Amino acid sequence: MAVTYADGSYITRQGTDLIAKLLASRGELRFTRATVGDGTVPEGKTPEDMTDLAHYRKDGMIAAIENPGTGEASVAIQVNSEELDEGINCTEIVLWAEDPDLGEIAYTYFALAQHPEWI
Repeated sequence: MAVTYADGSYITRQGTDLIAKLLASRGELRFTRATVGDGTVPEGKTPEDMTDLAHYRKDGMIAAIENPGTGEASVAIQVNSEELDEGINCTEIVLWAEDPDLGEIAYTYFALAQHPEWI
């Protein structure tokens, strides 16, 4: 039976590894894009294990990034229904970041399965 994870953001294992690399090298975290989907975390995986969306539907846009200096960042993502034949219930979002060794990685997986956002 599939598990529905609580709505919220989960830093992926790749994201945690990236933070360690950037701290060690005093590098800068660079978000590259956002994608949205209507899938859920596959059975046998957790949000932290995700390296992509379960079911990609479209790209989003990083509209703003705020760093209040508290060790956290706030990222605003905009998504619209252009290029879709019909609306979707967005149940997942991935925020991507640049890894100096691996290239682009899934940094954060946002679960929205409990309360999907209609797009």
